[in-house]
Amino acid sequence: MTEDVPKGMGVYVQIPFCPDRCDYCAVPVSVSTALLPRYLEALAMEAGRVAGLFGKVPPVSLYIGGGSPLSLPREAFLRLLEILAPFFPAGANGEVTIESRPEDLDAGTLEILRRIPGVRLSLGVEGGSPDDLQALGRRSAYLEPLPLLKRLRQEIPEASISMDFIVGEEKGPGERFLATARALLDEGLEHLSVYPLVIESRTVLSLRRSQGQTSESLEEGAAERWVEICHTLSSQGWNRYEVSNFSKDPESVCRHNRHVWQGGDYLGLGAGAHQRTGRSRRENVRSVSEYVRIVERGNGSYGMTETLSDESYDIEYLYGNLRLSQGLSTRWLREKLDDYSYGSLYSEFVRIDVLDINRTNEQRLVLNDRGFSLLDPLVLMILERQRSPDSLASR
Repeated sequence: MTEDVPKGMGVYVQIPFCPDRCDYCAVPVSVSTALLPRYLEALAMEAGRVAGLFGKVPPVSLYIGGGSPLSLPREAFLRLLEILAPFFPAGANGEVTIESRPEDLDAGTLEILRRIPGVRLSLGVEGGSPDDLQALGRRSAYLEPLPLLKRLRQEIPEASISMDFIVGEEKGPGERFLATARALLDEGLEHLSVYPLVIESRTVLSLRRSQGQTSESLEEGAAERWVEICHTLSSQGWNRYEVSNFSKDPESVCRHNRHVWQGGDYLGLGAGAHQRTGRSRRENVRSVSEYVRIVERGNGSYGMTETLSDESYDIEYLYGNLRLSQGLSTRWLREKLDDYSYGSLYSEFVRIDVLDINRTNEQRLVLNDRGFSLLDPLVLMILERQRSPDSLASR
């Protein structure tokens, strides 16, 4: 089913430096820039070793994540852009996403961003109010989203803007956030990401929970509230093109992430970065200092590498495509299941009301909002029918 996998290759670059570590953050970042010069040169070495993979065909997208890349000193950020020059997409459809904290967008930074064709800013706003940030343990200044968007529209009018939010309160219907989201859509914000709070290991929130300082039901309450908010965002007019991602219209999606979710190849550069090309997957070491030492030694091994089994590849394909509003190829699914198993599965999905019937057809199986919230069990249902078709048919 190679015709269902997008062509080309995306590039993800990890910049694991941030002035602060927030209470919920599990990303491997350093709050010290002592290793930054060596890190950038190690990144340049790794980039040089893989640049030849593209030949004359440029990447389809470039995503610079973190950490907070725009919190780097000005000269360091310019050096980063110089290193990544061979990976910039070409043409009118090129997309260069750069993650940022809102407070890092000073006049000098905006001047640099104006020179980047196809730039897309992904802003970690995270909370809809100062109280939200405090509850999350976000160590960052709060900037009102709507005035921020209006300022960026004036300063970098050609840029595409995305804002990230975390649903973290246990109670409350979220009218304030939903009113903000409606105003942002009216103002022309291209993209909105909304995630439920997840307390991950090795975070301050995890420690606080273990000490009884955080409610045991915090994640469950956040997930329930997130489901309600996502449903309302769709009714407001936001295009829910992925489980946690909304766009102004079908053209305003994050093309890099969509490429990855659809099963496209992507390279990962930097400490903690992931990549997958075909059935080969690699994860670079997470430690900044270890990454620098490994690359400087020049032995070409940056971390864990594995070849995906057929089942592992299928699981990634299922999760990636079912989480999108364009859904899963029915042809792909029919090749994995016999006729009885496919018919039984489809009937069960209809019975439990997880399909968007208006968009599901002979070519695509598309989940509705309820289906998005049940993604894990639905994938397991498909895998069970793939593994045991004979036993299911005999029931």
